[in-house]
This record gives sequence, structure tokens and C-alpha cells, in this order.
Amino acid sequence: MKHMLAVFAVVLLLVAVWVHSAGRQLNANSRHPHMRFFAMGAKLELYRLDTGLCPETLSDLVMSSAPDWHGPYARPQDLLDRWGRPILYKRSPDGMRCSLSGLGADGLPGGTDEADDIHLEY
Repeated sequence: MKHMLAVFAVVLLLVAVWVHSAGRQLNANSRHPHMRFFAMGAKLELYRLDTGLCPETLSDLVMSSAPDWHGPYARPQDLLDRWGRPILYKRSPDGMRCSLSGLGADGLPGGTDEADDIHLEY
């Protein structure tokens, strides 16, 4: 019986260490400046799968009258970058492609690390 309790205690300790480590990794990822853009890209893809086109504006992810719209796909705060500025969005004239851009922490073109710009196309 003591042996089983010792094994159980070791297993619990290992699980606690793993959960703590996984939580730290998730927290680090959520702080990464580009994670919001990747998440927004997934929301754009869901919108496009439902409606057949990219949204006219990012606000259409929150509320839209587009046919086959099954949203909301995003919350209003999701439309902002990590620093509270609107994520820049462009849609191609045919509505089949779209892009997201951001200027990083400094809000200026160029930069490195957190000030690095991001541009994603879908």
C-alpha cells in the first residue's frame, strides 16, 4: 500500500510539473505579438469558408448581413493588435484574397523584435 501511494505521489508530481510547463508555454505564446494575427487569419478563413469571400472589412467578422454568415467570428477587441491599434486589412477587388498587416510595438514601418512589422496574406 505504501508503495502504491509513493507511485501515485510521483505521478501527481510529474503531472503538476507538466501542467505548469504547458501553462507557461501557452502564456508565452499569447504574449507573442504575431499570435493575434495568426488567430485573425483563422477567423478570416472561417468567414471565407462560410460565405465564399473574404469580408469587406474586419468588422464583418463581428457583425455582418452577408449571405451564409454564421458568426460572430471575432469580438471587437480581436480587431486590435497587441498594442491596441487596429489591425490593418485589405481585400482584393474580387474578394477572394485578403491580407493583414501591423506595424509592431512602435507603430512605425520597419523595426526588429517587438517593433517588427507583420504582413500575412490569405
